[in-house]
Amino acid sequence: MVTNSGSDKVFNIIVDVILAIFALIIILPLLHVVSCSFSSPESVYRGEVFLLPKNFSLRCYELVLNRSDIWIGYRNTIVYTVIGTVIAVSVQMAAGFALSRADLPFRSLMNVIFILTMFVSGGMIPTYLVVRALGLLDKMWAV
Repeated sequence: MVTNSGSDKVFNIIVDVILAIFALIIILPLLHVVSCSFSSPESVYRGEVFLLPKNFSLRCYELVLNRSDIWIGYRNTIVYTVIGTVIAVSVQMAAGFALSRADLPFRSLMNVIFILTMFVSGGMIPTYLVVRALGLLDKMWAV
């Protein structure tokens, strides 16, 4: 059994208080946004909503979910995630298998190239120029 000295107890109390303050800094605005989303728009406009919903309403959700561009965004998110994951896992699996072979020519060089490009990218502007040159602007494959 470990016993804490007096200074350890004081330290733990200070850390707990600081963490509680940080938690409140994060939780209170989040709770306010959720309360506003479940309140009537008029109550939000008048500033009557703080932590609990006022004049409960689902009208905001109704307005948002009736927009077609929201559903297009959800579809794009799912498609990009599924296709991106399948492609990334397939390519990484093939590269990992190839690089695991001790008899692969230029294995060390390829490892250095892979590691270097993971840590150092060309930047946003060169990436944009390459995507534009390949004709991929506003295309799914640019992602």
